[in-house]
Amino acid sequence: MANLNVRTITVTVNAIKPEILKDIVEWVYYNKKVYRGEEGAKILIDNQLEGIKKAYDEGLIIKVNSVLIPDINMKHIVEIAKELKDYIYIHNIIPLIPLYKMKHLRPPTCEEIKKVREEAEKYVPQFRACGQCRADAVGLIKEKKILEEFFREKNKPLNKNIDLFDLKHFSH
Repeated sequence: MANLNVRTITVTVNAIKPEILKDIVEWVYYNKKVYRGEEGAKILIDNQLEGIKKAYDEGLIIKVNSVLIPDINMKHIVEIAKELKDYIYIHNIIPLIPLYKMKHLRPPTCEEIKKVREEAEKYVPQFRACGQCRADAVGLIKEKKILEEFFREKNKPLNKNIDLFDLKHFSH
């Protein structure tokens, strides 16, 4: 991706334990085969973590989104932040919108979201401007400061070709 001039990526990581992710993802298509349950969840997790680490090594800026699902992964989101703290610059914990196969589940309360973000922030800066639009925004002034600090702590130079103030705000 770095060779294609991609500078930033967003990856949705809702769990890093197969026994949790199996309740979020019904199936995974990998190497022309469908996998279900913990087996499929493990394949997805392994590939997500490997991809995030490779993207980091290539100098990409990585944001992780995690959907907070109270009855499934609420106590697990902080583990995601802890696991990925060395690779991602910001974490966006977003509330479940109960639709489709999860329409019977409740969304998290504002207090629950706040509490999980505060705990996860001990490991990774938290993005708090999301308004459930399902769109990612890049180029915020606060993000530039977070990025500079992130790369300083990792002893990696911030790619000087990236001018966050020139990046556009994407929405739909």
